[in-house]
Amino acid sequence: MNCNRLKKVSHFLFLGLLFCLVWLCFQIYPKWNEIPNQTIRAKITALGYTSDSSYCNFHIKVAAGNPYISVQDDKSTNTIYVYSSPKYTSQHTLDKNFLLKFTDTSVKHRDVLANMYTFYVLDYYCYTTIDVAFNNSESKSCPNPQAFSYIDSPQWGKDSFGSSYTGSGFLAFPDFEGKSGMIGEGNGKMEFNTNLINGKPNMKSLWDITQANYSISLGCDNISCDTISIEFYGATLFSNMYPEPDKTTMSGIEFTSPDKVNEIIKNGLRFHTEFLELKEMAAMRIFILTALLSLFIALIANAITKWLF
Repeated sequence: MNCNRLKKVSHFLFLGLLFCLVWLCFQIYPKWNEIPNQTIRAKITALGYTSDSSYCNFHIKVAAGNPYISVQDDKSTNTIYVYSSPKYTSQHTLDKNFLLKFTDTSVKHRDVLANMYTFYVLDYYCYTTIDVAFNNSESKSCPNPQAFSYIDSPQWGKDSFGSSYTGSGFLAFPDFEGKSGMIGEGNGKMEFNTNLINGKPNMKSLWDITQANYSISLGCDNISCDTISIEFYGATLFSNMYPEPDKTTMSGIEFTSPDKVNEIIKNGLRFHTEFLELKEMAAMRIFILTALLSLFIALIANAITKWLF
């Protein structure tokens, strides 16, 4: 009697496990068809002056189209190049807001910053509907004789729709004369990571790894922009967008026309991407999930048949 009862309990536990596995499969299917929405915003501000000769370049890098690039790879780091050529020869005095924003760095590198003449501040924000469980970005400073670059560790947040992070940094040039004889003239770069958006696609990724929607917003204050490029490091198909890129490669787009760059600075850029290198992986995981679902349903049918007859 006890043996029969144990068999019945085991039978129902086995059925319960199979039903849970079927339910899990049906939960995964819609997740694999959710198209991620990605947002990247960045603004650079030149402090204390305006100059037609100074300009910046935005190079946005998203490694989501290539499963072989790690989120720790340098290729997943966005870079903003600044070419500084101010119109004045007097040192810019840092205001209270700057010192409060970068308190630790201002204290730690007080002597270095005291010799800097021109300053450029970066503020950025990234958001993704991918559910990210970690954030690897850390603060980083790169002092050198030609420029001082600093990026702070971003503030990471999560909500019911996705993950986000915001951060800031600055680039400063010292009091030496450049090629044109202007003090504070030079070139340098600021880098910030998009490791939240660069979710490495794999067989277990709970989103549609073959496509994504992107919204790019870039701003410039007291400085012009020369080039905007977006690189995905994998074979990518791009939707129609406005403005149209001046250059389209296998894995990226680039804008160099002043009118198009200004349009993006003013109204942003929105487009859809398809990642061709990930289609085979996506088809493989759908095949595996379908096979498992078929197996679980067959086992359920077999178990119920045995129980009834």
